[in-house]
Amino acid sequence: MQKLSNFKKIFDKQDKVISKYFVLWYSKNDINCNRLGITVSKKFAKKAVSRNRLKRIIRESFRVNFCDFKSSFDVVLMPKSYAYNQVNKKLFLDLYVLWEKLKAI
Repeated sequence: MQKLSNFKKIFDKQDKVISKYFVLWYSKNDINCNRLGITVSKKFAKKAVSRNRLKRIIRESFRVNFCDFKSSFDVVLMPKSYAYNQVNKKLFLDLYVLWEKLKAI
């Protein structure tokens, strides 16, 4: 379990990558381990089923794509309001684009 203060540092730096359905804040870390934080709002998805579906998609995409990274990152990912109604394939493709942008940094 990570402390909230670890992820607040990421928001303070304001380094972010934006895609059609997600906003990704990132920060390089020195611990040789990639860490993921997910924020999913009840404001846009009232049902836990919708929020959990997005979390599963984000975690799976992170697991598959982060093995290719040369640096280690702390990442916080937040879906935009219209991501909740999209099919899984579109969300996975959008996340793949985000990971590719992050690899270029």
